[in-house]
Amino acid sequence: MSPINLGGLKKIKLSRRTVLLGLGTGLGLALLGAFAVLTFGIYRLEWSGPTSDFVSKIMPYPAATVGSGVIRLADYRDDVRTLERFYDKAIEYGFQDAQNRPLPAENRRNALDRLIRNELLRFEANRMGLTVSKEEIDGEFDRMVGEDPDAGVEDQIADLYGWTSEKFKEKVIGPYLLEQKLGYALIGERVDSVREKIEDGGDFGALASEYSDDTASAANGGDLGWFGRGEMVPEFESAAFSMEPGEVSPPIKTQFGYHIIRVEEVRNGQDGEVSEVHASHILVMNYGADDFLRERMEQANIKRFVALDGDSE
Repeated sequence: MSPINLGGLKKIKLSRRTVLLGLGTGLGLALLGAFAVLTFGIYRLEWSGPTSDFVSKIMPYPAATVGSGVIRLADYRDDVRTLERFYDKAIEYGFQDAQNRPLPAENRRNALDRLIRNELLRFEANRMGLTVSKEEIDGEFDRMVGEDPDAGVEDQIADLYGWTSEKFKEKVIGPYLLEQKLGYALIGERVDSVREKIEDGGDFGALASEYSDDTASAANGGDLGWFGRGEMVPEFESAAFSMEPGEVSPPIKTQFGYHIIRVEEVRNGQDGEVSEVHASHILVMNYGADDFLRERMEQANIKRFVALDGDSE
């Protein structure tokens, strides 16, 4: 019996493999092409239909990057829609301020800036070890909206924002509380920095002129002149009247912020007790995180990938 020639069969197998490889390559190129078209449509043509929404949620499309942090396109688009919904509802309810609603481009910019700001807020909070607990968030929510179960707050949130109360806590209450904590931490950093400069031999008057938020006394090196009892807020008075001339206080907290006090001279009354004090101070006012975060937005490495004013950045 003659041996069977398998050459033709091998050729057939190679041909099928080639066909399969060709189909796979063609399908891959087609998918890449579709992806490229969809990406162009989403970013440049601002497609916003169900297909582009679905793709933006499952694909890691960025709306912006903040350093190594990424703001997802899906989150940005959700926030833009939320703002548009809010103004539509506010006009429907007759809110006067809603008549001056932002233009679409401004609305987009506001939404993206808020997300960038929150990304920087999270970064700075992590750097300082600041967190907000669920209990704090729930407590603040109850304080803001009241605890009356018949007030219809959840329905109002759903109608105005399209959110559940839990999402409102996540998007609004959490960042609000975290920003408050950041503000308090920033005050501490500034006060500690000034106090260290004094301890290192820095001139109190010069430091007051440079760092004090009490502009009136800062112009005179922090000098407050002479004052008697009952002329200053209690915390300030208590510290100043208990100090010796030349002594510098630790940070003293009052309703105005934190004071570093130096007593220059004292006068005693007939009873031998201190009746008047001549003091200088450096005031670090309650420093909200808003200005700090605005500065960080100007300094941070931020790249935006969405059209805000008609052109991509």
